[in-house]
Amino acid sequence: MTITGLLVSQIGYDLRAPMRALWRGALPGGAFFRLQDESGNTSLEKPLAFWGNCWGSDWWIADFSELTSAGTFTLTLEAEGLPTVTCPPFNVGENHLWHSTVKTVAIEQFERRAELARFGIGWKDCGSDWREVGSHTGALIGLLDLLNIGYEWLGREDSLRLARQIMHGCDYLVLCQQRAADLGWEPGAVVHELPNHPVLIPQDQGQFVVALAKAARYVYELDRARGIDYLNRAAAAYEFLTRRCRPSALSHFAAKLHGAPEGYLPSPLAPLPKGEGEVASPLLPPGEGPGMRETGFMTGDLLMMVWGAVELAKSGKPDYLDEAVRRADQILSRQVPKERPEGEFYGHFYTFDDHLFTEKAFTHHHVGHDTSLMFNHYLAALLDLCDLLPDHPNQPRWRQAIRNFAYGYFLPACSKNPFYLLPQGYYAGQGLLSFCGPWHGFNVCYGYAAALAVRFEIFFGDPSFRPIAVGNLQWICGLNAGLTAESFEGSVMWREALPPGKAVPYSFIHGLGQNSVRTWSKIPGSIGSGLCTNRQFHMEVEPTVENDIPSRYSDEDWIPHAGGFLSGLAHLRQLMSWAAT
Repeated sequence: MTITGLLVSQIGYDLRAPMRALWRGALPGGAFFRLQDESGNTSLEKPLAFWGNCWGSDWWIADFSELTSAGTFTLTLEAEGLPTVTCPPFNVGENHLWHSTVKTVAIEQFERRAELARFGIGWKDCGSDWREVGSHTGALIGLLDLLNIGYEWLGREDSLRLARQIMHGCDYLVLCQQRAADLGWEPGAVVHELPNHPVLIPQDQGQFVVALAKAARYVYELDRARGIDYLNRAAAAYEFLTRRCRPSALSHFAAKLHGAPEGYLPSPLAPLPKGEGEVASPLLPPGEGPGMRETGFMTGDLLMMVWGAVELAKSGKPDYLDEAVRRADQILSRQVPKERPEGEFYGHFYTFDDHLFTEKAFTHHHVGHDTSLMFNHYLAALLDLCDLLPDHPNQPRWRQAIRNFAYGYFLPACSKNPFYLLPQGYYAGQGLLSFCGPWHGFNVCYGYAAALAVRFEIFFGDPSFRPIAVGNLQWICGLNAGLTAESFEGSVMWREALPPGKAVPYSFIHGLGQNSVRTWSKIPGSIGSGLCTNRQFHMEVEPTVENDIPSRYSDEDWIPHAGGFLSGLAHLRQLMSWAAT
């Protein structure tokens, strides 16, 4: 069925940022749009620009970025032979996305999740009783970015409320580390979840280090004892991760999701010692230690090792930078070279040392091998390493690796769709795919992609990355492909009757925007998982270009989505404030 619809941000637009609406579907020649204020005065009238065909639809762009006045506007589309289409009113203003979302998403949502959590410990996640380490760390990293970057704009009272929630989330992570010790695991190890999933996942360990090391310095002046404890625990977790933890040998490696050859399985280094819990703990065999062959760690895990070392160094433990340098060398050895690209892309990274397939943006699913993997394309650690070690002899190599990723993959890949959305990744024999593969939408990655785009703009002094920052945030705020009558085939709890053949824009933030989704927990500020090809919690659709359509909506409100959004929002606010001066 042909899908059509006028797609406009449901939360609104920031002045001085890229401002666009899109038409999904075919249009006759001569189509134009008219932007009018509340009084009916025309602020702008321009032709629509045909972008091209993507995800099974034609796309047309209505760009009104030259608008300089704040206010409430409507956008009307006119074309020969087509009934006039006018969207509901939307707002434009300075830092409008920030003012419309930050308090609800960052503070009020998490305070409510703390109240609803089991015994009031940690946060109630995804509308269920789960409290995964990876969900808490994915949220905390974004909350910490917000506290660090945005405290001045939040004000004293809300900054303190945010800091209390950060400590609340970190305290749950501490409990998960204590549980591992009580089970007899080695010092520093962390269980995946309380009370039902005492398994060890390397990606959890890495994110634990990043979150607690960041928190150690951001909350120290509010609670010295906590700050010291967080730092020591982060260091212990890092020692365990890099000295005693081994690559995961858990089940649920999804070869199709990774784009791996059929039947591919990662090769653990040796049989696992049986530990207490559901499965054997991924520990190194006795007598083996640092320097052993580590072909089994995914690049996403190695990135966490570099990032964790960087955050420990920033928090007062600079000796860990040697470890960051060593792990960075491993990552660079897996970078796709310019002379042997995947299709037209290079600079991204292979998943393992065998160089058989490349990392995808989001590979999280069942509890097991792939759990918590959402930072596979997030090069913040290498950017920070350049800042911390400006005179290191490897500095030119790190900078070139960042440049190759930014200009060989990130910028051109995001430019292959009309929303500048971060794709899922490159699949051999198919090419770049955006929605095929994952078992639910991955709004978390779009938020952190926005943050990374801002950092690339600052690092290279290149505003070409700004449409990516704005586009990925606006996707969550409602300027997305829209929901259709078929979208709810992927939803577990939420249903709405939509007219056949129509794409209706929705904000993916529960309760925020002209039109917003509903999520499991029904907590305002919760962010649904978003659009993908599979039904929620299934991996049944073949990852092909033909199937790569944003056809199904996932209504689970996994808390890392909020973390990604808030990180991107804070970074964009910082960039726009600098641009204004």
